[in-house]
Amino acid sequence: MGVKLTCQCSECLLAQADFVLRQRSELIGQGAGSTSIVFDGAGGVEFRQRSRSALEDAVEARNLAERQRDVAEKNELRAQIKALARRFEQAQTGGLIRDNNGRFWTRNSLMAMFASQRED
Repeated sequence: MGVKLTCQCSECLLAQADFVLRQRSELIGQGAGSTSIVFDGAGGVEFRQRSRSALEDAVEARNLAERQRDVAEKNELRAQIKALARRFEQAQTGGLIRDNNGRFWTRNSLMAMFASQRED
């Protein structure tokens, strides 16, 4: 539930602070330049002036979440592209095979060595 408080002169702010203390509730300003009256933890109230509206805060939070989703999606797509590039390279070169000594050979080079040994 909300109430629009149009006046924020010193007398009205004191009346609002009195209301907050009597009713044990807080007044939260939503617009830029509005004042929030909240409890300070020591039994009193604290006046906070908003520099931005709640809508601006919500838009910024939404944009930040959207950017984070975009970065995560971009990283996932990069990983998929790298995996596809590796598979394509292996398909083009015949794949890589590791021997007992830890050396890597392409399937094509092994087939060529096998063919040359058979000729000898």
